Amino acid sequence: MTSGNQEPPAGPPADFQPRHQAPTPGGPQYSPPPGQYGPPPGQYGPPPGQYGPPPGQYGGYGAPARPAGSGLGVVALVLAGVGAILGIVAFTAVDWYSGKGASKFSDVRKVVTDSQTKPYAASVAKVYFGWLAWVLLAVVVIAAVLAAIPSLSAPFRAVGVLAAVGSIVLTFIAVKFFNSKAGQLSSEFRGYSTYLKHARVGFWMAVAAFLIAGVGAAIGASRRT
Repeated sequence: MTSGNQEPPAGPPADFQPRHQAPTPGGPQYSPPPGQYGPPPGQYGPPPGQYGPPPGQYGGYGAPARPAGSGLGVVALVLAGVGAILGIVAFTAVDWYSGKGASKFSDVRKVVTDSQTKPYAASVAKVYFGWLAWVLLAVVVIAAVLAAIPSLSAPFRAVGVLAAVGSIVLTFIAVKFFNSKAGQLSSEFRGYSTYLKHARVGFWMAVAAFLIAGVGAAIGASRRT
């Protein structure tokens, strides 16, 4: 038996919260200390910029910038071909001098190398019409072709330009077929201006062939940015 003045047992403390019971509004909150149960800040995230493209690699939203370089010189190849064709026609099919009879390149060569007229032929004309003209044309055209190749462009651009200039100069000199001995025999063979005045399409076509191929060599490989 209990005495009539016995007090009932004391209840749970005021701040006691059942294990699975939501905290009472207004009561104390038992949240874990900051960072105790979560991963340290930044531990599981990728390092900044690890999975993104390097800054500036793709230029914003555009494609990657194309590096500067060189490509095959198509223009130089075309000009080399045109020069070769003009030179071949000049040395095979058209007249070089206005006068009596045929005056194609081969006819002039016969005149300056013939035993009877050879003593009166100019030295440069004998060499030029004998073999040098073809060699000069080959050198200029080949140099223009090689200058169109990126890996060979730099040296052969210079070679082609120098060869073209030299070839044009020699062509102008060689058009004076005869020397001063021939001038003593006839006034027709005295002045250089007379030869230049009577020069025909073959001469001018040869000059154009060297000039065009030389321009092709000067252009060389194409440069892109």
